[in-house]
Amino acid sequence: PYSFEELGLPLWLQNALSARNINQPTNLQRRIISSLGLRFNADKVNKNALLIRAQTGTGKSMGFIIALLARLHRTKLLVSSSNNKR
Repeated sequence: PYSFEELGLPLWLQNALSARNINQPTNLQRRIISSLGLRFNADKVNKNALLIRAQTGTGKSMGFIIALLARLHRTKLLVSSSNNKR
C-alpha cells in the first residue's frame, strides 16, 4: 500500500492528516501501519511486539499514533455494531 487510503485508514483520519498537509505515509509509517494491522478480529488481537529503530524525523511516532487512532476507530465500530444487534 502506498497511500493512507490503501492502508485502510478511516476517512476522517485521512482528512485530518490531509488538513495538516500530510498526504502520503513515509516508508516507515507504511510499515508500522501495515504491521499493526488495521483490519483485525477483536477476538484475536495480535500479540506480537513491534520494535522500530530509526533516525529522528522518519515518522515513527506519527506512524504508531495513526495506527492506534485507526484501530480505536475500528474497535468502536465493532463494539457499536455488536451492541446494535442485541
